[in-house]
Amino acid sequence: MSVYESLAQELEKDPAKRQALRALLLTEELLTLPATVAALAADVKELAQLMRQAWIRLDRLEADVGVLKGSDLERRWQRNLPSYLGRHFRRLRVLDRPDLRAILEDAIDAGRIDDDEADDAALADVVGRGRRVQDGSEAYVVVEVSVVVDAHDVDRASRRAAILSRATGESVQAVAGGRRATRGASEKEAATPTVLLVAGTRETA
Repeated sequence: MSVYESLAQELEKDPAKRQALRALLLTEELLTLPATVAALAADVKELAQLMRQAWIRLDRLEADVGVLKGSDLERRWQRNLPSYLGRHFRRLRVLDRPDLRAILEDAIDAGRIDDDEADDAALADVVGRGRRVQDGSEAYVVVEVSVVVDAHDVDRASRRAAILSRATGESVQAVAGGRRATRGASEKEAATPTVLLVAGTRETA
């Protein structure tokens, strides 16, 4: 048996000697490396958890900001409806919620619409009434407002306008309004002539 084999067997049997040999051969930094790596791994895990929590808070914040922007834009449409649609309507005034609800409830009683349809139409962002510039005829306006108008907004405006038209027996103009319109919204408007899309900019690609 060689000296190295004999030493290896002796170290295998005696943990204290193995530890003493490590202390002689290795630096303090190398001896503490396992503990350092373990602490670092724990720190990285904690940091990852903090980052996940931060992203969750950021997502919630972005959602809250989006809601605030949408609410603010809706109020702007309510205040400025005659200005926003002045090229299409004259003497345009916004209907109060109780007045709209009364119109829908009368239509339910007359059997022109059902309760679900009334509830849907009552959720329209803005409803107004005025005279069309084109021919001077009286008409209602149903507006769905979104910061970024998409195809779903166009569909919703069209659906709710159709309900109000059946409820009143009168002409109703559907409007989808916002600061920007997606390409899908523009394509949906082109395929739905009864909807007027009003947006600051439109995506073309």
